[in-house]
Amino acid sequence: MARDRLGAVALAAAYTTLALCHAAGMAAPGRALPTALLGAQDLLIAALLLARRSSCAVSRRWSDRLVAAAALLVPLGLHAPGVAVGSVPAVLEVAGLLLALLASATLGRNLGILPAVRGLTTSGVYAVVRHPMYAAYLLLFIAYVTGAPSARNATIAVAACALLVVRLRTEETLLGRQADYQEYCRRVPWRLLPGCY
Repeated sequence: MARDRLGAVALAAAYTTLALCHAAGMAAPGRALPTALLGAQDLLIAALLLARRSSCAVSRRWSDRLVAAAALLVPLGLHAPGVAVGSVPAVLEVAGLLLALLASATLGRNLGILPAVRGLTTSGVYAVVRHPMYAAYLLLFIAYVTGAPSARNATIAVAACALLVVRLRTEETLLGRQADYQEYCRRVPWRLLPGCY
């Protein structure tokens, strides 16, 4: 319990630092809205990590922990789209950020970084897909690759997508042991994209 709390405080501090970094980026032309949304998302996650519920079960596998860490860190290498406000990449980026904020706020105190059982959120965007925050991240990856096309961005985005899929499957393996999650999966069959996956 104390280790979990210490980890939450350390992660909250890291997310708060990211928010401050994003605030510094608000001065870039055309980047005020996306960087403000990124900062808001980081601060919301920091607050939710501090307020989160204790877990009933947490994956103890080091591979799961490495995937969770990599899924958080790898996307930090993406270059953000340019300043073409109103372009498709800019719209996708804002849509992804708004969806991430909505998903995080809906998840509330059930938010966690490692695969764990902290409670089940089935309302709001979680009534449409089981992993709307990851869907939001995929929108962001698409926005970054199309808005700032490069081999580097494409490689990082593909790696980040693969890590998200591994991460969500690991979470579902742990949560799938719960009867309420099994019922949720029957009601909401789509993981990321309705009608597709």
